[in-house]
Amino acid sequence: MKVLITGATGNVGLALLRALVDQPSIEVVAGVRDVDKDKAQFDELKHLECRHFDFGREATFDAALHGIDLVFLLRPPPIADIPRFFAPLIQKIKHSGITKVVLLSVQGAERSNIIPHRKIEKLILAHELEYIFLRPSYFMENLTTTLLPEIKALRTITLPSRNAQFNWVSVQDIGAIAANLMVHFETHKNQALVISGNENLSFDEVVQRLNRLTGARIRYKSVNPLRYYYLKRREGQPRDKVMVMLVLHFLPVLQGPPKISDRFQTIMQRKPILLEQFIADNQRHFLR
Repeated sequence: MKVLITGATGNVGLALLRALVDQPSIEVVAGVRDVDKDKAQFDELKHLECRHFDFGREATFDAALHGIDLVFLLRPPPIADIPRFFAPLIQKIKHSGITKVVLLSVQGAERSNIIPHRKIEKLILAHELEYIFLRPSYFMENLTTTLLPEIKALRTITLPSRNAQFNWVSVQDIGAIAANLMVHFETHKNQALVISGNENLSFDEVVQRLNRLTGARIRYKSVNPLRYYYLKRREGQPRDKVMVMLVLHFLPVLQGPPKISDRFQTIMQRKPILLEQFIADNQRHFLR
């Protein structure tokens, strides 16, 4: 089976590529915006084919999808306009004769029609593709990517999350289980699978743990949603990105603690990575 991995140079994409590269039943194609530049990131991945693919350029879709049996889809963080960017892509997948899609969605997507991930799910359902919706909980790696610039600059994490509980899961585990699901697609097709870690923690609890383990002096600041919006817009962040961040970090205040799923352990036959292990492995990011 030949699979196209979109978002191949991101955290999830790289974790998935590393998990797939040794699968004898899978031929992997990485969709990248700059083949010559991005291919350098994959030096350790043998027999990996790179193709030009850009969510914002429909002209790249045909060549990227040629000969593909399954597409792994994710939403790049800057993209919030789903009809503009994803509707043409889903249509092209359907018209190319590709029937299988694995979508990286998000836990709780089914409870909110305004979350971009749910809009993509609905597009896939409307086009009657065979699918697996992978709905992971909150990524530990957000601490070392999305939230890291503020940590570095101000030693703070500012969010509209109050004391809401988030379930913390590692991208490494998401890449591992996504690879397994792709190999065994027929077993899990047409299902939405919640993938969680074993811990529900608020941001205040996470920051306390982070400071205890690393000696960093980071503060968690909870602000109301309107204040968060104006702060991030004043920093120059795009409106669509701010709105997505606001939804993802404020909805848990209204929804209550997330459910902890045993799906990962059942499929992978091991426990998911704990947050303390992630912090220990990445403590260099949090020090001055």
